[in-house]
Amino acid sequence: MAHLNGTVTKDAKVITTQNGKQFAAFDLVENMSYKDKDGKRVQKSFYYNCIYWIQPEKIAPYITKGTILSVQCNVVARAYTDSAGNAKASSTATIETIKFLGRRSKSLSTEEAPKLAATEKPETIAEPVDDLPF
Repeated sequence: MAHLNGTVTKDAKVITTQNGKQFAAFDLVENMSYKDKDGKRVQKSFYYNCIYWIQPEKIAPYITKGTILSVQCNVVARAYTDSAGNAKASSTATIETIKFLGRRSKSLSTEEAPKLAATEKPETIAEPVDDLPF
């Protein structure tokens, strides 16, 4: 079980599987910073495709871009090669619990803006969800 603190990057959508089950899908970015061996500040961003199964139609309206969340989840990382032959990776977090921590202000300072764009979001791979054990 992992614990992530991050910011929602796009509004949650309720998706219905082929067998009629629903889940809320949204993306979360977790920003981390540290000083490297030379004393320079390094900013890293980790992106997660998130899935939440518990009453998705009720919670999805509250999971909007800029919402700051703390979640308990199971994370699955996957490596793949895109159509151009580049090695890529994606991380999917199946959320168990969500705690709302607040909202990011709509206007970012010039120092905050580069932090959000520190890395490019990996491509999302569409996978069938009808074989999930729920």
